Amino acid sequence: MQPTPEEKKKIDKWALIIIAILLVVGTIQHQYALRNPSKPQYVKLQASIQYNGLQISITNKDNFDWSNIGLALNMQNPNINHYRYQVPLIRSNETYTVGLVNFANDDGARFNPYAYKVQDVYIDCYTPNGEGLYDGLFFQ
Repeated sequence: MQPTPEEKKKIDKWALIIIAILLVVGTIQHQYALRNPSKPQYVKLQASIQYNGLQISITNKDNFDWSNIGLALNMQNPNINHYRYQVPLIRSNETYTVGLVNFANDDGARFNPYAYKVQDVYIDCYTPNGEGLYDGLFFQ
């Protein structure tokens, strides 16, 4: 059974109303997204850093473990080499100590604690709540 011309006009009218509503909602959502860009959410790590000139000790002060940990030295100064070291796991309330000579730059050169000073330390890792970051500690 075919719709009558009046029923067809009614269906067309409702279809246009639905399309107009969808366009308005889509435009509003797009404008909101432009004004409020989503920022990556990170877990701010609670850490204690100890540095004695030859080694660095990092204590996980969070109530959860850190895994696949990247440690980085001297990331703030673009004029000097950055040195990195990977740690598989630091459990909650555990302290991990590593000699500074174990850190290497992108060319594979080791950090020389007799020639350079640690200016800052960065930590990034996986946590049960997402990616964790420690934003640096600056030594004078």
